[in-house]
Amino acid sequence: MCYILEDIIKIPRLAIYDYWQMFVIPFLELQIPRNIDIVVEKLFDRLPSLFDADLKNDLGGRSFVPVVTLNMSQQHQSTDLINLAKPTELFDPEAKAVTDLFFDDEQLFPAGKFGNPQKYLPILKSLGIKSVLTPNDIISRIDVIMTRKQTSNEELVHAKAFSLLKYIDDNWDRLTLMTNNSNNATLESILKAEWIPTIDKFGNKHFSKAEDCYCEKYKNLVCLIVPVLEYNLENNNFIDFFDWDVYPDVKTVLRQLKLCRDSVASPNERKSICITIYEYMNEISISQAPGESTNEELRFMIESLRNEPWILCGKSFHSSDKVVVNLPDQFQNNDSLIVKLPLEYYKFVDLFKKMGVRDRVGVKDLVEFIKSIVKEDKNRILDTREISNVIMILEQIARIRKDNRSEGNENDTDELEGLLIPNDKNVLVNFREIYFDDMGSRFSDKEKSNYEIVHDSITQEITEKLGIQTLKGTVFVREIYGQIGSLTTRIENIVKVIF
Repeated sequence: MCYILEDIIKIPRLAIYDYWQMFVIPFLELQIPRNIDIVVEKLFDRLPSLFDADLKNDLGGRSFVPVVTLNMSQQHQSTDLINLAKPTELFDPEAKAVTDLFFDDEQLFPAGKFGNPQKYLPILKSLGIKSVLTPNDIISRIDVIMTRKQTSNEELVHAKAFSLLKYIDDNWDRLTLMTNNSNNATLESILKAEWIPTIDKFGNKHFSKAEDCYCEKYKNLVCLIVPVLEYNLENNNFIDFFDWDVYPDVKTVLRQLKLCRDSVASPNERKSICITIYEYMNEISISQAPGESTNEELRFMIESLRNEPWILCGKSFHSSDKVVVNLPDQFQNNDSLIVKLPLEYYKFVDLFKKMGVRDRVGVKDLVEFIKSIVKEDKNRILDTREISNVIMILEQIARIRKDNRSEGNENDTDELEGLLIPNDKNVLVNFREIYFDDMGSRFSDKEKSNYEIVHDSITQEITEKLGIQTLKGTVFVREIYGQIGSLTTRIENIVKVIF
């Protein structure tokens, strides 16, 4: 019969390849699922001998593979409710880097025997089942996250978004290799959609645009102001695409510093944030051009933090004028008005000096510190702690003046101008109007009431080094000249007697 048909009647023999390609595969999707399963079973048995590029493309674009969730696919399970999909629409259940990006209820994996890695799955891979995401898949995953973040478990969606971001970071160069409209749409979606998993200052989870957040690298510089991605991108091209290769601007960082001062309670967190900010400020400080006295950003920092407590010393913040680099240990305690720059900041010492921190405290500075205590009310009664602070400062002033004399330097007579001394009623009085009581019982309380007497914590040594007037000297002048007047008047009388 074959002889008659082929050689006599000249009917061409239908090759097996043509049979499948022309009369089976084009009608595959029209069959009921049970028949499709039978046909595909036979097709897959013959496929190794039939397979070529055209057949692969044709079969890969036809919906004949039943789909289930990832968990069911990995267990080779099927479902009574059969949905068919094209191989090119499905994902490899063995590709963990990809499967981690999907939710448990998404049916995008081959069901039953099609998930068998011994026979069917390798064939499906050759037909286009995906082991990596395409640019269009990236868009689809972002769309799913955008939808599910409104209705699903936020914790889970946040985790899936993080997995997707890391996947893009790991595969950025491959994903952006092609230049086409699909790729451009992918880039637009990655950049403009609010899908990046971030954390705010309270630990709440958010989804942000790239332009509205920063990565882990800049966390301590911005975390109190904008959400932060708790991950550092590794692909430099991806980092550049997000514009995350640039440090936050100085205004943002100084705002972070002030918020840290005002709102962060954890000592470790405050310290970590501050040290990072000081490192940032130090980079600005040393980046000025040759011959440039002060760069613009440094000037902005100086002006913004002038008189602001911004230097974290122990548990509290202090302004530049309250911090010195070299401060004697005996002048330092928990209640001190002046503090020493912590040793851990010494690597930034040039920065702090440019910002107004002094190398050592001077007499005029100490005088101003005392005056600042009663800046709001000059007649205010000081408490015990404040009196102790003032005495400590007076001792330091006396010590500085003594050291100056020891080094052969003349003390500036004007540097004590405005110095305030605590009296026996815990009120600060100008040092030219107060007296040290060296008379004891030789001077009645009634007579002493006519004078401002120094606080009993002030020693005779401090009195002498600061040049505070004494009651004995006053009485001596009165006995000689029969009057008690101002120091200027007494000197004038002495001059008259001499000459």
